Amino acid sequence: MRAEPVELRDILPTFLDAAEARVDRELDGRSLLKIAAGQTEGWRPWIDLEHNVCCSASNHWNALTDGRQKYIFHARDGEEQLFDLPVN
Repeated sequence: MRAEPVELRDILPTFLDAAEARVDRELDGRSLLKIAAGQTEGWRPWIDLEHNVCCSASNHWNALTDGRQKYIFHARDGEEQLFDLPVN
C-alpha cells in the first residue's frame, strides 16, 4: 500500500501511460505508474475534496487529505471529522 494521495482522475492518465498512448492535451490527473514504481518525487502532497449541494442539502462538505489523515468539514451544520488513514 502507498501513502501518496490519489484520486479517480488519475485512472485515465494511468491507463493511457500503460498503453503508451500519445496524449495531445494536459489531463487533470497523473499516471500512477511512477509512484507504483517508487518514484514519488513531485507527487501531490495533498488533495482538496469538495461536494456541493446537488442531491441533498445535507450532503455539502469540504475535505483535505494527505493520504495519512483526512479532515472533513460539513458546511450545513459545522460538524468536523478527522480520520487517521491506515498506511501499511
